[in-house]
Amino acid sequence: MSSSGEWVFDTSHHNGSFFYAWPQLTYSPVDWFHVGFVAQRTKVYHTNFDTQRGFFVGFSRKKAEFTTYIFYPIDSHPTLVVELRWSF
Repeated sequence: MSSSGEWVFDTSHHNGSFFYAWPQLTYSPVDWFHVGFVAQRTKVYHTNFDTQRGFFVGFSRKKAEFTTYIFYPIDSHPTLVVELRWSF
């Protein structure tokens, strides 16, 4: 289980500020493959939290990692996020 979060402050307009969290539950049966569940939670200033849930699948090789996230997978318009990481 891991989670990242950030506060973004808009110094010009308070309504542009927001909080963002990205918790993940990951299973890696082998070193080069990972799969799991993910959520992204956003709260814009003076609004309710917006939570999107989904799953992800990823592969790694040497210093490269490729992960695809799918939010609202059973919705008619799912959200797809593609991540490519390179370690130095």
